[in-house]
Amino acid sequence: MIRLFILILMSVMVFAAEDISKSKLEVSANLFEVDMQNNQFIAEKDVKIKQGDLLILADKANYTDIKEVINLHNNIEVFYKKLKINCQEMVYNRKKFIITASGKLKVYFEDISIEGKELQYDINKNIGYFHGKTVIHKKENLINGSDIVFDMNTKKIYSKEETKFTLDKIQ
Repeated sequence: MIRLFILILMSVMVFAAEDISKSKLEVSANLFEVDMQNNQFIAEKDVKIKQGDLLILADKANYTDIKEVINLHNNIEVFYKKLKINCQEMVYNRKKFIITASGKLKVYFEDISIEGKELQYDINKNIGYFHGKTVIHKKENLINGSDIVFDMNTKKIYSKEETKFTLDKIQ
């Protein structure tokens, strides 16, 4: 009976650790300007934002409590489970758990690399919505298109626009 209880407790703890909405937001940087009256901050130089399994690194970030949005600028790297995002501009909506990234956008997921104009990534659904010209590489395979949806749970790609596939082999 005790073993069953420990197993259930551990399962609940593991599930809770993966739920980003229940995790606290931690921010560190070399320079901070905090407006405690309006609940806002500006962080600069080696900005590190952590919330659950989500880690964001950037040169600059600013936050306002009214919109629950963090704007990040320059040399941005995002790590979330098997996903890595590199970009120059990003908005992290803490209320909806959505990342919008643009500017020299490169996305890596397992053995897939994606270059595009803009990404809207829904953390809870684990789905990336790529807007504008997008190129997806997986080993020898290449996909060119725009307005592409990548479901990272099922590893399926959807497009409503004209899309060109170059398939060397299907894996």
